[in-house]
Amino acid sequence: MSATSWARSPRACWTATRTWSSPARAAWWRASFWFSSSTVNNFTAIGYYTPQFFGFDAGISYGANEGSFNGICGAGGATFTGCDRASSSTTDAGRLRNIVDAMLRYRGTFGPVGIAVSGGIRTAGTVDDPTGAVDYKSPLVGIGGIQVSFAGLTVGGNIYGGSANRGFAALQKVGGGGENGMFGWQLGARYTIGAITVGAAYHELRSEGSQAIAANQRDRGFGIGGSYALAPGLALFAEYLWSKVSESGRDFNSFDAGTQDSFKAQVGLLGVSIVW
Repeated sequence: MSATSWARSPRACWTATRTWSSPARAAWWRASFWFSSSTVNNFTAIGYYTPQFFGFDAGISYGANEGSFNGICGAGGATFTGCDRASSSTTDAGRLRNIVDAMLRYRGTFGPVGIAVSGGIRTAGTVDDPTGAVDYKSPLVGIGGIQVSFAGLTVGGNIYGGSANRGFAALQKVGGGGENGMFGWQLGARYTIGAITVGAAYHELRSEGSQAIAANQRDRGFGIGGSYALAPGLALFAEYLWSKVSESGRDFNSFDAGTQDSFKAQVGLLGVSIVW
């Protein structure tokens, strides 16, 4: 969850982040319960969300593939790239298909204390290589989190991990310890007093990164922000985001001399939030 979601949204709950992607885009933790990311949900899917029973509700979604409905299959047989109906391809192996998300959540209040607990999984198959030259693992990742609210203060955290690379990408079967999965966590808090809300969050993610390198990749991100409510659904906000990605021996920028095995990003935001 970014500081934006903590500071701007009165409904900030737990979802799974960039931490499948970059901390600066904070896609793991937007102000929505369901697993959502501008990086890992860039496909067309259908979902069902249950009514709430005794504090529990659930949701499930299915996406046929990452290609959505682009329809660029052509007549290239197994060699085309990006075909939305491809089950095998010599140039597109490893792309996700049959993507399923399932989440369960509980929300309740105990006197002045509010609690939200959620957990779920994401799994998918992959486009195969018909030649057998490369083979990929089917990704499977779990996520769980808890959020507690009292007297205007909300504190929460989540953990997530499983057999997938950063960005919920499929891991190639290479052996020799080069198929490590991913594990990440996040802690955050926000406080609201009157029309003012302030919040901060920090996360870390460790993943395989480049499978051609023995070292693993580490992502870190921090955000802090605040908002001022002008009217229902209308607020001014300011936010600062910082992130760092590193992997020893990997060159993230081949345009500079030497091995640039880490990079940082800093983003400042100032704007108006409209919610309806």
